[in-house]
Amino acid sequence: MKATIPSHKSTSPIATASSSPGPSSSPTVAPLSTPFVYRGHSDKVLTAAWSPDSTRVASGGIGATVQVWDATTGNHVFIYNGRDNSSPPKVYSVAWSHDGTRIASTHEDGTVQV
Repeated sequence: MKATIPSHKSTSPIATASSSPGPSSSPTVAPLSTPFVYRGHSDKVLTAAWSPDSTRVASGGIGATVQVWDATTGNHVFIYNGRDNSSPPKVYSVAWSHDGTRIASTHEDGTVQV
């Protein structure tokens, strides 16, 4: 399944520090752009991590897959379904190797898969 990338930019507020000092100052709100929304997981996403070169994003969650996305297009690069594809456990975290060639994932069954 390909990721859906919105044709418009959505905005979310982000608080920034006010330039006026003192106890009466309050944070100002500036819009935050969301350039991509990656879709393709079958359930909640619990973790995501940028590749070392910032060209890809790995994500995982309750749907028990680790998915790798191209950060510039939103397309799937790879989907990992676990060791044997039979009811793989939830993915709690993902981490890239320093050279970006491998991903380690931690799972609810106590395993780390690379």
